[in-house]
Amino acid sequence: MRTAILIATIFTTLNISCATGQKNSSSNEPDMKEQLKNGTNIYFENKTISTDLNFTNLLQPVVESNGINRCYVNSAITFKQCTFKGKITGYATDQSGKSTMTYFQKSVTFIDCIFEDDINLRGAIFSAPANFQGCSFVKKADFQECHFYTDALLNETKYREEAFFQNAVFMKKMILMNARFESNVYFQNAVFYFDAQFSNAEFQKYADFTVCTFQMGVFFNYCKFQQQAVFSSSVFSKRFEILSTTAQQLDMRKCHFGFVPKLMKSNIVSELDFSGSHFTDGIPDLKETSAATILASEIVLCDKSYSQEQFLKASGK
Repeated sequence: MRTAILIATIFTTLNISCATGQKNSSSNEPDMKEQLKNGTNIYFENKTISTDLNFTNLLQPVVESNGINRCYVNSAITFKQCTFKGKITGYATDQSGKSTMTYFQKSVTFIDCIFEDDINLRGAIFSAPANFQGCSFVKKADFQECHFYTDALLNETKYREEAFFQNAVFMKKMILMNARFESNVYFQNAVFYFDAQFSNAEFQKYADFTVCTFQMGVFFNYCKFQQQAVFSSSVFSKRFEILSTTAQQLDMRKCHFGFVPKLMKSNIVSELDFSGSHFTDGIPDLKETSAATILASEIVLCDKSYSQEQFLKASGK
């Protein structure tokens, strides 16, 4: 009897020990190095990753040009409701000035994730859908010079510090609806080949959209620009809408509008400036839009110059 009890006790202890070991193992941080090397798809949910995730270190780079190396990611990457305490890095520069960038050949998905440190994917190429829906960026978010060859889903994202999208190229839809930028955001010289959707986004600081090219429609309906929003020297080939939007100051100088821009029912607290802009199809209707000051010198409509007075009369002001 004693022997039977002793054996039962030993088995019970082993079972508890194994169960505990499995639990600890499942709570350990994921090791993605081998998966990335083998091109195995990566999927994690409800995980906390404390270490840095540096694609330029985990993968062997390939020489792309004299000044650029490229790391190719063959794994589809999916993280849901994960917290990243370390940096996410897909861009690095060595002492000689050579840059290493990342090429994501399959889908990249971060849904409802929190990035507590910098995320730097500058110059990355996304050849499959890139989905950052519902993510929070606590530190700097750097997407400069990225190329999105399919849809870029950035809706409901939140940015506590500065966000950088300069020189980014969006070949398909770019959706940034319901986003919130608590610091400055920069889109200078970005190119959008398909619709760009910014509706209901909130820009609490400086928003820079200078020298951008929008080949299709772009929508800023129901947005809030709490400080200066600058679109100067940008090209709007198709639809451009800012409906029911509030802005402190809206700078539209030297822009080119292929269609009649829509700015109805908006409130520009201080200044709306169209000076030096060209309108191919017609001057915007501003009858339901309020602005403390409207500037519109050197306006051109269908190769005909308009004075400030002519512009205000034609726009309903």
